Amino acid sequence: MKYNICKNIVVLGASSGVGRALSIELAKQECSLLLVARDERDLKSLSDHISIAYNTQCGFLVCDLYQSQFDAETFLQSCLNCMGKIDALIVPAGIIDDNDDGLNLKISHRIITVNFTSIALTVSAFCDHFKKQDSGHVVVFSSIAASVPRKKMLRIRHQKRLSPPIAEDCNMLL
Repeated sequence: MKYNICKNIVVLGASSGVGRALSIELAKQECSLLLVARDERDLKSLSDHISIAYNTQCGFLVCDLYQSQFDAETFLQSCLNCMGKIDALIVPAGIIDDNDDGLNLKISHRIITVNFTSIALTVSAFCDHFKKQDSGHVVVFSSIAASVPRKKMLRIRHQKRLSPPIAEDCNMLL
């Protein structure tokens, strides 16, 4: 059964986990995909698999949300250069660190940068683009890690809880 209305979709965090599975499901729906993650080898492998197995257009873009030179506007432009038109941004991206006890500043900084700051800036850039384009969808979601109390991985819980409000704010703007 086909049910999507978006044809050109950027999946941020596509190389593993939910992002990978979602990319395959979208390919089955004949969407054109731009897969984005930091692992080029995994992205190329998945892109090739999707292109061959589902006979759909599938490209990839290597991007690390933790790089100091990450710029959301530049990232958006790179996506547009690859796809031409973008109908949706889907963001299952995020990192975890088993050593996150809430006390290590380096680990906390990385988790906050990737799971909140870079994603919030990216969503903002895409929302602005979609508003100018007069159409577009942003889907940001989080894992269950946000609601499960743990002695470790404290920062991930807090940052994952912030994902839904970012998407809600974007929805109000569009």
